[in-house]
Amino acid sequence: MDYWSLLARQRSNEAKARALSPILRRAGGGRATPVLADAGRTIAALRQENARQQAEIDVLRGEIADLRGRPS
Repeated sequence: MDYWSLLARQRSNEAKARALSPILRRAGGGRATPVLADAGRTIAALRQENARQQAEIDVLRGEIADLRGRPS
């Protein structure tokens, strides 16, 4: 796994945690258990975050393509 894959995975995990945080409650053993109070809102939030991440990935890919095209 390369740096970009790790970075994308970390950002994805952080974004999912942010999207789910309003609907998490503490359960026994200190583990967070998702409680889908409003599944529609949760899914919409995750889709919105996914679209934002994809836009960011597209920008990064464009920057990489620009850097590869430059003579060193």
